[in-house]
Amino acid sequence: MKGNIDLHVHSSRSHDGCGAVRDWCRRAVERGLRVIGFAEHVDLDVTDAVFDPLDFDAYRVEVLAARAEFAGRLEVRLGVEVGYMPGIETEIAAWLADRPVDYVIGSVHTIFENAGVSAEYDALETFARHEFWEIYEEYFESVAAMVRSGLFDIAGHFDLVHRFGVQYLQCEMEWGRLYGTVTRAFEGVILRQMALEINTSGLRQAPRSCYPDRKLLQLYAELGGRAVTLGSDAHFPDDLGAGLDEAMALVRRFNLQPIDFINRQPV
Repeated sequence: MKGNIDLHVHSSRSHDGCGAVRDWCRRAVERGLRVIGFAEHVDLDVTDAVFDPLDFDAYRVEVLAARAEFAGRLEVRLGVEVGYMPGIETEIAAWLADRPVDYVIGSVHTIFENAGVSAEYDALETFARHEFWEIYEEYFESVAAMVRSGLFDIAGHFDLVHRFGVQYLQCEMEWGRLYGTVTRAFEGVILRQMALEINTSGLRQAPRSCYPDRKLLQLYAELGGRAVTLGSDAHFPDDLGAGLDEAMALVRRFNLQPIDFINRQPV
């Protein structure tokens, strides 16, 4: 496996993940990974249907135990994936203030008034109630606001809205229509010295491409972006490391720089 670092996996500490941290680490060693990064969900909007506060202390104990057990064979990172919605920046900042993590992924999973775009049933309802371009414009405005907040180290699955949106396309996606908003978001990532995640879960889903897709990743590079992280967004151990070789091919094609994080500092 050429891509030997996976910074986006979900154990049973996340509401939609499975498996103990120790079991994931064992699988990572078997697959030749050098670094595994857990990114358990943190959703702080109490009106969100998946609101389920992470037991951070128990999570941290589990990760620290795995670090000790796998020392010399595998580096284990303790990260979180925070669901961003405009208006909850204060809550997010307060939650992060006293929790020692290696990195924070900022992700948009819902838009409008808790209209979901990441889970199938929620996304189908969202696309049934709103116009296609209205959804995409709202989604990327939220991504731009997430970046602008300055709360995060990594911009997660940048164009996740395309996971189900692709099913409503009649022709090839016209990213140019969203050029202004997408450019502002990328420029914010670069200005704030964040990393853009190359999330390989899209290879296993309808888009059949990483998030962000090739054209968006090319735009990021043309704007001067280089820092990226690699993540499978695996919720099941069988998907650990999936697609990392394809992600590394994109890294080489666009002259990007994969990075790691320790104590919220890029490595």
